[in-house]
Formats: sequence, C-alpha cells, structure tokens
Amino acid sequence: MKGHRNLLAILLTAPLSNPYVLAAPAAERLVPTQPVSFRGVGPVRVGMTFKELRRELGEVELEDKSGEMSCNFAHLPRSRWGISWMLIYGRVARTDVDERGFATVSGARVGDSEARVLSLYKGGVIVGPHTYVENWHYLTVLSPDGKSMLVFETDGSRVMGYRIGRSPEAGFVEGCT
Repeated sequence: MKGHRNLLAILLTAPLSNPYVLAAPAAERLVPTQPVSFRGVGPVRVGMTFKELRRELGEVELEDKSGEMSCNFAHLPRSRWGISWMLIYGRVARTDVDERGFATVSGARVGDSEARVLSLYKGGVIVGPHTYVENWHYLTVLSPDGKSMLVFETDGSRVMGYRIGRSPEAGFVEGCT
C-alpha cells in the first residue's frame, strides 16, 4: 500500500502539459546553493510561463486560485526556503526571497547587514527610504542594461528580504496590489 501512495504522490507532481511524464522533485531541481541572479534561479528564468515553471519544478502553487493571471505569485508548497515568483500575465517577472537560504550571485542574503550589501555592490547601490516604515530602507541595484533590478528591504540594519528581476516589477512595493 505504501508504494501506491508514493506513486500517487509522484503522479500528482507531474507537469500539467503531460500527465504521463514524471517531474523531477523540486528538491532536486532547485536548491538554496543556487545563486539568484537578474535572470532567475536554478531552472527558473525570468520570462518563462507558469506552465514551464510547473514543468521545471513540479508542484507549484498560485497564491490567488481565482485564475487571475495579470499578476500572481507562485511558490513551492510547504517550502521552507522562503522563495516565490511574481507572474505577470502568466510569465515570471521576478524572484522574491524572504528567508536566509538563497543568496544573490554576489553573496548577499536575508539577514546580512546593510554594510555588507553596500560593500558587495560597492558604488552601485541606491539607498532610499522605506515606503511605510520609518528608519527602514530599500537598497536598489540596477543591472548594467537597466532592464532589471535587485531590491533589498532592510529594517535599517539587516536585510529582511529581497526581490530581483525585471524592472519595474522588481521594484513593486506591494506585490500585485
């Protein structure tokens, strides 16, 4: 009986495009040792469709189950990694990281000090006030071509989370609202 439950669990994570092809477990396709870049993380790339995201990671959930795809967030179920993706019209626009696991290509991660971020991106950081919380900051790094951005949200001392991807979406403060 246990074998049947395992097979059922595997089949439930199969890509939507072909239910007969078994998807690789997300843990094998996406791991916190993979750096997050302006282009994406691991097999996830900015511009890929939700269907492609599901094919790469297997089981992926949408926050808004209403089917509204003009803006939505996708994440791995039961993920302890604190990573999600903003989808605009069904395509990945940015990666959001809310826990320490995933670092940027330069090595910055949640929990780092503002000083460390400023040092890692020496001369390339725009420091701005937080929209809603006094003494908090946004530390913004633009890609060389200006088409992408990395935004660290800090409590004035430490990085609380960051988002990286296409501009202007990576700069959206309130997510999809």
